[in-house]
Amino acid sequence: MKLYRVERPDQFRIETLKRNEIWMARPESFNDPLDCRLTINDKTEHSTFNEENIKSAAKSLYEDYKVLEGAWLITDDILKNIESWVSGHDETLALDGKPYFLTLIENRILEFGLQCFSETGYKNPLMWAHYALNHKGFCIEYEYEAWTLATKNSFDFSMSPAIYTSKLPEFNLMEVLFSPREVTTKLYASKSEHWSYEREYRLVYFPCSPAIGEQGQSVPLPRGLKVTKIIAGLNSRAIKNELEIAAKSLDIPILQIKLSNSNYDLEI
Repeated sequence: MKLYRVERPDQFRIETLKRNEIWMARPESFNDPLDCRLTINDKTEHSTFNEENIKSAAKSLYEDYKVLEGAWLITDDILKNIESWVSGHDETLALDGKPYFLTLIENRILEFGLQCFSETGYKNPLMWAHYALNHKGFCIEYEYEAWTLATKNSFDFSMSPAIYTSKLPEFNLMEVLFSPREVTTKLYASKSEHWSYEREYRLVYFPCSPAIGEQGQSVPLPRGLKVTKIIAGLNSRAIKNELEIAAKSLDIPILQIKLSNSNYDLEI
């Protein structure tokens, strides 16, 4: 399937495109402060399983758990705190009284890298208005192969369509303990229904490790995502030459947006 990113007329973004890389941003850099807000509630008192039963199940799951190199969520520090909680020796609680390992997991999830794509792309005038600085930017078309991306990247990447909702995603202790990857995917995929016009897909990069002071990092484009086209905006004259160089280096076509003569649609 085809996915799109509409970009600002930014030289850094063009250079990243030339290198066949993609910028994976930390959620804290997003333009929507409501995006990726994680809430974990310790509502064991409302569960059919009491806390001791949950601890017993968690002990069975984690007692032989080994943190592997490049582990995507459970770090040595988080594992240590889970073990302390299971054994009843968790003396460190967050300010809200939750087990401390939940706070560590909340912080860890927000360290992952994220990038956003759209199914509508260049055809949607709102995308150009919001992201391309009055059409001075450009649009990148990608070919997305779900199976390849999911299986050929050492599980470092995950792609999901956005879940548009009026409520912030909320998770409980058992979900986080027993299905942490699903929690992560749901968190990153959830977005306010106000943005539904974007028909968004979200790419997560778990080993994200930006340089000090940076809000993300550039990484090689994962297998399963391939740049197939560059589409220049209506007012992209200042960067047109750079876009042509990028298209040539990637051996892909470069096209130009134009206005329709009969309606408000955008054409290429």
